[in-house]
Amino acid sequence: MKYITKKIYNAMQWYNFFPEKTSNKACIYSEEFFKYLYTKNENKYIKQMKHFLNLTVEELFPDLDVVNNDEHSIEDKEKHNKLMEEKRRDYVPYGFKLDEVKQWFKDSYNNNLSIMRKLPKSILDEIADIRVLALGYSSLKVKRLIEKYGKIQEQIVYDALDKYKADKNRIDEDKIEDIIWFYNSPIKNYNIKNQIFEIYLDKLDSFSSEPYKIEFKDYNIIKMEKDIKDMQCAYQEFYKYGDVYEAHMLFLDKKNRLNDFIISFSDIEYYKLGKEK
Repeated sequence: MKYITKKIYNAMQWYNFFPEKTSNKACIYSEEFFKYLYTKNENKYIKQMKHFLNLTVEELFPDLDVVNNDEHSIEDKEKHNKLMEEKRRDYVPYGFKLDEVKQWFKDSYNNNLSIMRKLPKSILDEIADIRVLALGYSSLKVKRLIEKYGKIQEQIVYDALDKYKADKNRIDEDKIEDIIWFYNSPIKNYNIKNQIFEIYLDKLDSFSSEPYKIEFKDYNIIKMEKDIKDMQCAYQEFYKYGDVYEAHMLFLDKKNRLNDFIISFSDIEYYKLGKEK
């Protein structure tokens, strides 16, 4: 990564995170308080996901209001509406599954826990129970320390994003259609065939329910820190140098460790497996 490095990505996790609430109970280690918070937050998450997973396809992928929304050009609205039409056509309802939703919450909690453990030692020493912090609660002192730390991280992130946006070779994702932006997409496998680097995804994005294949043509792997199989993409930067594209990606492994992957290519295509997109 040129700009959104591992350090910057980790800073991103902090500049918009602050403990939601403070409590004197967070000043001491309490198994009872932790179990109470976990159950409370889990039930809230289940309720939210039950509502979300029961939304109609029109509610999930709405058209822009052409008449009353003046913030977008007619061209942007038409492009957006076309994309929403495609998503509505391809969308397969996932359905609410309690056991899976509980696992999603557990995964989210464990991810928060891994992020909390990366706090500076000076803050970690003030935390009575890091599990409680991962659920959004802390003492007032810890909250203030994290807020101060978060503001510093926020400035670091903004400085990096400004440099990235100013790069003349950067590809603006809002102005192109020939680059695939996939986040949080598990890499099922990858393959090399006839100078084509193929990546197989369990799904393309959070709203997809079918596997996809992405082809990088005339590729050259500039850097693969570790095998990317079973990892998921956390962040991407795309550039174009003459006729050659270059993708810089950060992949997360199952232990939430970041790994760099850089590949150049002449073209990119993606397919829904069994049906060409």
